[in-house]
Amino acid sequence: MMILRTHQRRFARLCLWMALVACVLTLTLGACSSSGDEQDSPASPSPTSPPTIESLYLQRSRTDPALDYVQVTLPTVTLSTDLAELPVQFYFFLADPHGDYTYLLYPANSQGESGDHFELAQFPLELSVQADTTAVTLWIVAVHNTHYAAAEKAGLEQLADMLGSGFNQWLAGGDPNDDPLAAVVSASDGKLYEWFAGCEVVGQLVLPISAQSGWNIPISSIHSPDNHLSVVYSATFIRDGGIWSSPVTSATAAVAP
Repeated sequence: MMILRTHQRRFARLCLWMALVACVLTLTLGACSSSGDEQDSPASPSPTSPPTIESLYLQRSRTDPALDYVQVTLPTVTLSTDLAELPVQFYFFLADPHGDYTYLLYPANSQGESGDHFELAQFPLELSVQADTTAVTLWIVAVHNTHYAAAEKAGLEQLADMLGSGFNQWLAGGDPNDDPLAAVVSASDGKLYEWFAGCEVVGQLVLPISAQSGWNIPISSIHSPDNHLSVVYSATFIRDGGIWSSPVTSATAAVAP
């Protein structure tokens, strides 16, 4: 009887050991299978994830290839030294009273670049002018993004277009004594509120360019009222009607400020 009970206990232990081994093997094989599935089927990006902009800049060029145009070049943009450590993103707009505008967004592949000196001569703004166009207006906004996800969520091209069209409306009927950015945001029906709340404006200026000068302005400079932003610029009238660059262009080449 004692021998029988000993064999029963050994048999029970063996069964328990085999069950544990089977359980461990099952878990191991399941983990390997799960890992293989994850490697074979990479996770899809969230549908709410904003698209990644890889270009250094975004630019909307001339609006009518059959018309002559004004080219505004910005060799140097300077920020005050107390802002040099902040990553800053620049929005440049050139608009006319007819509702046309072009823009340059720099940089477009990040929330901003740090520095107090930016050379942007290779990114001129160009805008077609009609025979009755008396002036075009340059608008520059420099922002430090504190919540860049808001800009990415809106879409950078869409954001630039909303600002550009809003600036055109402000030129057509806004109070010239108002802050143009505040006026554009206020008139956006809430579309620009989240973006505006997620950035700090570090510089802004408005510069009219008159046809009385023949659209040609030699190298000149202008400062924002608070002296945080200064720009060296020139304007050239070009009789073209020839090759027209695409409405939105971009480049990935790195440019050091």
